[in-house]
Amino acid sequence: MKITLAFLILTLTSFAAFAQGESKCFQNDSLQGANVVNFTMNGNKVSGTFSVENSGDAESSKTYEFSGTLTGDVLKVQFAGNALPDVAPSEMKSLNWTFQKTADKEILRIKFYGKNYETNRYADYFADFDSCEPSYAALTKTAKAVQFTKGKSSATAPISFKNIAERKVFLVNIRKGQTLQLDAAGCKISVYLPNGKLYDFVEWESEDGNEKTFTSSMIDQITIKPIPQTGNYLVVLQKMAEEAQPGSVTFKITN
Repeated sequence: MKITLAFLILTLTSFAAFAQGESKCFQNDSLQGANVVNFTMNGNKVSGTFSVENSGDAESSKTYEFSGTLTGDVLKVQFAGNALPDVAPSEMKSLNWTFQKTADKEILRIKFYGKNYETNRYADYFADFDSCEPSYAALTKTAKAVQFTKGKSSATAPISFKNIAERKVFLVNIRKGQTLQLDAAGCKISVYLPNGKLYDFVEWESEDGNEKTFTSSMIDQITIKPIPQTGNYLVVLQKMAEEAQPGSVTFKITN
């Protein structure tokens, strides 16, 4: 279990700026298995799950639903039926969770009560849940620039994955107002803007355009029209399922 008895010196940032419909995932590995928090933001409202995964017995793993509100960097949650997650031998002590962020790391901090194996005594402690997703800075380091042949508006690159967790990252330079189309059969596709923020796609829109739902990723194909900013866009690909066998990704830019 990752135990932090003193706060790390981190640069705080407001998570109230989360885009509508943006999804987040945080994970903490304990002796019993992984504890995973997944949630989606809609305005300042949050809905999600806290999963207690038993590495030795998958059938005993359990998921707890929660809802809440985000104010600044504090997420206040309430579990369905007031049933707190069973994280024995520890115990969740606070429903006010804190976000912290540095240039290359994002953390969800939750207070628990349990045994401190350094002092061999029981006490309150803070567990740091690391982001399930790599940081923008880390993704940038692995990105491959997309090269277009002179006079061509599209380019295709071969891709293969060792497992569902592996990511393929590409860098595409494009001008504001142009259209970017991505085709990658069998892949989950996410795109980061030049300012490092995850781009939110319209997943559903009513006929009159007054109601919309958003998602931070799409499957197989996406189109961004028009491009909102001039600059370098990060395209992140993952297999949509373990059995998927993606073979290539095609980038197409039109005016």
